[in-house]
Amino acid sequence: MSKRKTIKRLEALTGGFEHGGIVPGIAGQKRAIVAHAGEEVVTRIDPRHRDNMGGGISVTITGNTAAWDGGGFASYHSSPRLENVTINGNIAGAHGGGICCYRESNPILVNVTISGNTAYDNGGGVYCYYNANPSLVNTILWNNMPEEVYFSQYDDSNSVTIAYSDIEGGETMIVTNENGSVIWLGGNIDADPFFVNDAIGDFHLQESSPCIDAGTAFFVWEGDTLINLSPDEYNGDSPDMGAFESPYTIGIDDEQVLPNIFALHRNYPNPFNPETTISYRLPGLSFVNLSIYNITRQLVEILVNEKVQTGYHSVTWNSNNVGSGVYFYKITAGKYSATVK
Repeated sequence: MSKRKTIKRLEALTGGFEHGGIVPGIAGQKRAIVAHAGEEVVTRIDPRHRDNMGGGISVTITGNTAAWDGGGFASYHSSPRLENVTINGNIAGAHGGGICCYRESNPILVNVTISGNTAYDNGGGVYCYYNANPSLVNTILWNNMPEEVYFSQYDDSNSVTIAYSDIEGGETMIVTNENGSVIWLGGNIDADPFFVNDAIGDFHLQESSPCIDAGTAFFVWEGDTLINLSPDEYNGDSPDMGAFESPYTIGIDDEQVLPNIFALHRNYPNPFNPETTISYRLPGLSFVNLSIYNITRQLVEILVNEKVQTGYHSVTWNSNNVGSGVYFYKITAGKYSATVK
């Protein structure tokens, strides 16, 4: 792993940055933050001051407009790392309302919320161009227009690596234009994150959010440790997805109260051999179909296909009859649908 030069380090101990991003209101400024070749923008929270009781201490990049690309953030031939960052309400005149990655950029996003950004051409959430390779862990991409992730069809191919993240529309809604690959790893969901009030910029999670306890505390990809949290840095069994750790947990005590939203949880254990348990919750009596699919989207096995009562449910899948490989499970319950890898 190459050594990175830090050009910005924001230790947000008493509050966040908002209304204009980290570089607000500078005449002629095209975007909130620019990371150039050989440099790294680091925005993170000191774990000792991370508010686990729902108040939240985070960096916010909001209300910025770029004439061309990268309304909130632009990464050029660099490897920036963002942690506990909210990117919301930014606009790009062309590409990358939230983030624009281009020219061999490899940004790492950990516990980032990207929501409500707009690009007039493509890539409302994240735009990739000319061998860009962002990695997302514990991240929420939701309600960005016109697409959550978009690859340029021109020049060198791109890739995006996604793990333990909530992506609106799931993998199938990432537009690659046949110019790159989506590395869709474990723990991803496609479910309304239930922000407290995104209309006024409050991206904390409601108690009913499927993103609670849905992230990962430790993740290594291609030899790089992307996240390594100690248990005192989050609530519950696992960290939440998104920029804010909530005071809520998903545990045995919660099962004494009936759920008020649909949710499909990540299986445990994962990886597994040969059995794994899949859990879900229903706010009302529903006809449920829970099925396993292989990497080519072929049906492997139907686990549930019947009416199921309100409450918390789990089912165990035994994979002895199938070969080793990557599998997806999908639930459909009324109008609710979610897929996890």
